[in-house]
Amino acid sequence: MIRHLSSVLTTWLTKRRSTDLRTLEIAEELGVTEGELVASACGASGELVATRLRGAPVELLGELSVLGPMKAITRNRDAVLEVDGAYAELELFEHTGRVAGEIDLRLSPGRWRHVFSLREESKRGPRVSLQFFDDAGAALHEAHATAETDHEALEELIERRTAANQSPTMPVERPPSPPPTRPDDAIDVAGLRAAWRAMKDTHELLDLLRRFEVGRRQALRLLGPDFARPASPKALEKTLADVAAASVPIMIFVGNPGLIQIWSGPVRRLVPRDGWVHVLDPTLDLRVREDRIDNAWVVRKPTDTGVVTALEVYSGEELTTLIVGKRRPGDAENEAWRRIVVDAPAPEVTR
Repeated sequence: MIRHLSSVLTTWLTKRRSTDLRTLEIAEELGVTEGELVASACGASGELVATRLRGAPVELLGELSVLGPMKAITRNRDAVLEVDGAYAELELFEHTGRVAGEIDLRLSPGRWRHVFSLREESKRGPRVSLQFFDDAGAALHEAHATAETDHEALEELIERRTAANQSPTMPVERPPSPPPTRPDDAIDVAGLRAAWRAMKDTHELLDLLRRFEVGRRQALRLLGPDFARPASPKALEKTLADVAAASVPIMIFVGNPGLIQIWSGPVRRLVPRDGWVHVLDPTLDLRVREDRIDNAWVVRKPTDTGVVTALEVYSGEELTTLIVGKRRPGDAENEAWRRIVVDAPAPEVTR
């Protein structure tokens, strides 16, 4: 489906001048996707100008390593991870890809369909970014130029990749419906627990869920307290405060259907922000909608080098944020991290 969006740009401009709404919230108010919203600025002039870029979006991502430091942003509806650093070279495999460096990404290349450059006049001055979307118009990733970026090389990249078609339209497809959740009594719980106990690597998790046809959060409910226990929605903020106070290095995962972005290191500064858990460090900005966290879990995953303990944060059935202790492949888990996360508060009991 292609919708014509010439009337959307005017409303977008008005909203961004008069409100603090995020791009996603503006798009939802207008009844369009974020991709369609950005496409509406193609061929425009003034404070919002989009340029549709040609070629495979993932391949363009692979050209960013020559541009120097940038700001990489990955988000889902309720969590945003922003990391400053340089993109490493892109590695592509049969069904996956990765960028492993200061900016650390794990990709599902088949979901990447559209890419635009976006020039904005903001309160902080002009900004240039590359914006990636899936075939349903959902935002996957943003790469923003910083003062340290090679702007000349970025402009050359945009010029070389500019598509012939710059109309304010975008083809969008209906996103696939999630598979229905099977009833608990249809799940081979004993087999699930045995397979979980036998895991050698945390990367086996998704295959295990597919094999037993069980949802991720459903699996946590069924595994029992040896492997997963519910935690309070406040556990994320407390855990981040505890690791910051103890300078314990962690790994933060924020993702969407097209990729997962990872940040590794110690967090230092939690900044109060209404309705959000917010970490603001020199090269890290993490924001999670605390008012939309309705469940969290402390999860123990066996590996061949010992148990890996994670805090998983959910909005409904959607995993929005995951945190583990930082470790190199093959190393045992950091005991300081384990002590902090196993003490994450339990949900309050309501009567």
